[in-house]
Amino acid sequence: MNGSVGLIASAVLSLAAIAFGVAALVLTWRLSPEDERAVVTASVQAEQQLEFIRGGEFVLWVEGPLLTTRSSGLKYELIDSVTGQAVPAAMIFLRAKQTGLSGRTRWSVRRFVLPRPGRFTLVVRGVRPGTDYASLRLIFRPKQTDSGAIPLVVKRLLWVLVVVVALAGFVLTIITAAGAPLTRPM
Repeated sequence: MNGSVGLIASAVLSLAAIAFGVAALVLTWRLSPEDERAVVTASVQAEQQLEFIRGGEFVLWVEGPLLTTRSSGLKYELIDSVTGQAVPAAMIFLRAKQTGLSGRTRWSVRRFVLPRPGRFTLVVRGVRPGTDYASLRLIFRPKQTDSGAIPLVVKRLLWVLVVVVALAGFVLTIITAAGAPLTRPM
């Protein structure tokens, strides 16, 4: 009887850690409704006008089929339609990459700091004539900030805790199922 209680307890511990991890994943990866409205999408063209409903820091993501190389060699620049000046931008050295069940991949390429909301011209250099870019999509997403929410360091520590608890639960489940005692006899 004692062994089955330990088995059930360790299995419940593992499942609780996994459920907590999934809930944390959903809550931390979603944009707020305000941020969702600020997302701007575009196709790959040499030049086009985009309208941003707010200023601030945006990350440019390229979305396309898994393992595509069509976006290689493309350079992105935003021009302020009011001043005619290039918007401050920075390369992303540690690029984030997301792959969904749809078989499409999204990777971050550049960070822009828009001085204000309004119209901007997106210039894409390196567009090759005759190349079909229809499968690619450019997405400007507001950079997720932690203002008023859980700081990023705390989120990462919570993830480490979830993994440790889940692994401990799995190990306890295996030990208990094998019939090994959890403590040494005295």
